[in-house]
This record gives sequence, structure tokens and C-alpha cells, in this order.
Amino acid sequence: MRLDAPQAIDTQQAARDLIKTLSDHYTETEGKGRILFTKDEATGNITGTDRSRGMWARMTTVASNSYAQAKADFTAMVRLAYPDHADMILSHMDRRQEGTKVTDMLTPGMIKAAYSKAQSLEALGWPAGARVATALARPNGAHPTRMEVSAAVCLIKDGAKPVLNLGNDHGLNAATKTAQSTQFDQARNFAACHDTAEQLQQVMGERATERIVGGGGADNRRAAAQSAIDALSSGTPCIIHLKATAGSGGHSFSLVAKPDGKVDVLEAWASSHADADLASLLPHTKRGLDKDVVIQALRDMVSDDLDTRTAGYTALSIAYDTAARFEMVRDPHRGPDGHETEDPVDLKDQDANINLHAQIRDLKPRQAVMDEMTTRLDQLQQFRQDLQFTPEEQQAIDDEVEQQRVAMENWRAQRDAQNV
Repeated sequence: MRLDAPQAIDTQQAARDLIKTLSDHYTETEGKGRILFTKDEATGNITGTDRSRGMWARMTTVASNSYAQAKADFTAMVRLAYPDHADMILSHMDRRQEGTKVTDMLTPGMIKAAYSKAQSLEALGWPAGARVATALARPNGAHPTRMEVSAAVCLIKDGAKPVLNLGNDHGLNAATKTAQSTQFDQARNFAACHDTAEQLQQVMGERATERIVGGGGADNRRAAAQSAIDALSSGTPCIIHLKATAGSGGHSFSLVAKPDGKVDVLEAWASSHADADLASLLPHTKRGLDKDVVIQALRDMVSDDLDTRTAGYTALSIAYDTAARFEMVRDPHRGPDGHETEDPVDLKDQDANINLHAQIRDLKPRQAVMDEMTTRLDQLQQFRQDLQFTPEEQQAIDDEVEQQRVAMENWRAQRDAQNV
């Protein structure tokens, strides 16, 4: 049976068409049969021919009779057909072949995995080379402020606005609203590393795919790092929340593995002297990292050597300049000038108390992420409206101000009378 008329596979569409044809044929025959993959070396024309033979099929080129060459030819076709997602597709293809060993053979199962993966990656809608942060900061064409972006992630937890728990006392209600309103004065009032990373999982990750690995002690930390490595190696775009804690609280940051095979880092932290919220840090966080670089950094993070661990953490996170700060039993003491008087290296917690967790979810489609951010921004606007005073609450505030004014005038009058 002829799968495809001879044609030159020299355009993106021609390569896509042939991959789809081969994948469809594999589906129809349920993997039974032998596909003869014929390539005319002189013209570059490719023909697929089915020759039934056994349960597992193998692809080969007639000219060289080489399984390795068939796989190389198909790999080249994938790169031509899907240049933006080729690395992810090929990584997934190797993992989906029969058995567990990576071989030079090209099987119909690998072809179908490659085509299926290509379809799913394109459906996610993440443009190659684009920062994932754009979907957060500019959702559906909106241009929210830096404060609004960070508040939508951290204040609108799980997509719901805070509950004010107002009662019948207008004065107390006004005080509650005033206290809540102060959060908008500075993003540092609500930005925190662990909370930001957890909320990014809600915004960007598919809940049903969640897995969490890790804990305290060297073995658990290595298991967490390995789970993150496995997720990156799988070819499935994902968001990974890495939470490194000890007695001092540690730090969290997120790795976002994109369909183009690159990795962006998102993070934030609480700060008393600078805006270190998610949106403020976007111009500075790591982005477009090669997957192999990230995998090596994850291995380094769980090394026995402090300098190696530091190299691992700083390759991904911009929060600290040494891994020792992820491992402290408490924060260093500070002198009158505000500077630390202790070396973080000397404050290392017990090994069992030094934790690393990897919380992993498959990445949502870009449109779903933008829609979630739009919903959160709408909730944020409604929350701001909730904080507006009712006429009764405003009257209660005015009455309180007037009482304070009268009390101050009475105090001054008494003071002046005593001084006569």
C-alpha cells in the first residue's frame, strides 16, 4: 500500500504532511506491519510503503538499509516541520519508543508520538522565543500596572478576592477597609516567595497533573531535584515550583519549561526596603535558559559541596548569592547599622531540617493563563470597589475625626488654663 506519492520533502508543509500520513497509517494498522521508508538520495524524494511483517514495525531507508539513517532522516523532517518545538518533540519521541532503551531504530510508535506531541505543543499556543511572563503582565491585550499584576497573583488567591467579614458596626467596617487598603501602598506588603510560587501553580499549571516530591535530608532533596529533571526531560511543558526551606524560611522560585524547549524563571520575595514582587523582578529574572543548563543546575543544587550548590542555585534564582542562605537555621543577627554580623555559612541547619520540594504541573495553554489573569484582575477591581466606604461608613469616619478634633481642642484649652 502506498502511503504517499513520491515528493520532495523540502518545505515545512511537505514535512508536516508526510509525518501526519505516517502517523495516521500507524493508527489505522494499530502498529502492525512494516513501513519501508524510501528516500531517493539524488532527488530527495521520499516514499512510504507498507509491508506487513510481525507486531513491531521498523523504518528503514532502502538506499542504505540503515535504521539509524531512517531515524536521522525522520529527525531532520521533524526539525523542518516544527522548528519551534523540535527539541521537545524529539525528546518525547525517544521516551515513547518501545522498551526503555534509547535506540537508533525508528518505530511507528515513535512517529505517532512525535506527531501527537507536535499537535499538543502547537495547541498550547506559546510562541517560540516569547517570555511566559508576557501572558501574566499583558493578558488579552490589557496593560495592568506592576502593582496590579503582583496583586492579582498574590492577593486574589486561587482566583477569589479576600473576604472582608464586615458586620453592623460602620466604624469597625471602615477601619477594616482602611487596613486592607494599605496593602496597595507597596507591593512588598503582600509579596512573598512561597505564596507567589504557589499561586503561579494555580494560574499556570494544570491541577490534575500535579505531583509533589521531596522533603528534608539529602535523599529527599535529591529526589526532588530528580523529579524536576525528569519533568524537564519528558518533553512536556510544565511549571515547577522549587521550595527550598530550613529554619530560616528559605526561598521558592518557579521554572517554566516552554514548548520551544527553553526555560524561564519566575520569582518574588518579601523585602522591607525594595519592591521584590513578581512584576518588579520580571526584567531581572532568568529567561530563555537551555534545558541542559537547567538540568545541570538542578544536579548542582543537591551536591555535597557548598560552592557547587551555590553555582546551581544562582544559575536559576537571583534571590541569594550563596546556597548557604537556603539552608540557615535562622536569619543572621544585624548590628546597629543594619548590616549582618554573622556569616550564613555558620548558621547551617541540621541536614534533616534542610528541605527541597518540587511541585510540578503541566503547563496550561497560553490562552488559559491569560484568561485566568484577566479573571483575577477583574476580581482585584471588584475588591477595590469593596473597599470603598458606604455613606454610613464615611459618616462614622467623619464623626471619629470630629471627636478627635474636639478632644484635641479640649486638651489644649486645659493645658492653656494650667499655664496661666
